Amino acid sequence: MLKLKNIYKTFNVGTINEKRALDNINLVLNDGDFVTVIGGNGAGKSTLQNVISGTIIPDYGTIEINNVDITKYPEHKRAKYIGRVFQDPMLGTASDMWISENLALAMKRGEKRSAFRWMIDNKNNKFFTDQLTKLGLGLETRMKTKVKLLSGGQRQALTLLMSTLKKPDLLMLDEHTAALDPKTASLVLNLTNEIIESSKITTLMITHNMRDALAYGNRLVMMDQGKIIFDVSGKEKKNLTVEDLLKKFNQTKDAPSDAMILG
Repeated sequence: MLKLKNIYKTFNVGTINEKRALDNINLVLNDGDFVTVIGGNGAGKSTLQNVISGTIIPDYGTIEINNVDITKYPEHKRAKYIGRVFQDPMLGTASDMWISENLALAMKRGEKRSAFRWMIDNKNNKFFTDQLTKLGLGLETRMKTKVKLLSGGQRQALTLLMSTLKKPDLLMLDEHTAALDPKTASLVLNLTNEIIESSKITTLMITHNMRDALAYGNRLVMMDQGKIIFDVSGKEKKNLTVEDLLKKFNQTKDAPSDAMILG
């Protein structure tokens, strides 16, 4: 379970560029929740994920994962709780290392990473092969291929697998298909949904695509100007349409215009 209580974050305090990025955020994700987060540019979506991951420390408020207060934990100490996939396929993997070496690193998420190579043995290679086979991309036959030689979609699928190889308490997806072409994005999204549903992973997914926000997950959160302005789940979410979301956006000061994608 993820619990955010009274989270505030302001950048450039006391200057002409002062910006309150998060304004009294209160959010609870129950075990198994798959929450999609939408909002225009500058709504606070990425700041929210960065505060949870520890990249940014909030000015005020508390963050708990499974009743552990991680508010003051540095990013590396939160790694054992959190898996993350970024928008840029170049992030999240070690490009000059083999696929098998990257997976061995992922197996030690949240632990000291020295001497990880002992994990590349017949037993673990069998496990890695089985997991890669599930992706359906043929990567199981390329275990000694350097990751930098993979396509963007292959790298993102590998990063997704790495982030969930050891089931995290929370999976965070930061527009993880935005840099991919539509066909590859659809493939990665389907893989994402399969992994999340099969492992019941609590997930927070940021997206600019309203159709994706509606199609995936059991809950939808809309942000604007650092606040959560809409939080819907269950049947109510299933009955929502893109038109409904557009109406919600148009009720805010800043209509979505080019900041959101219909899909």
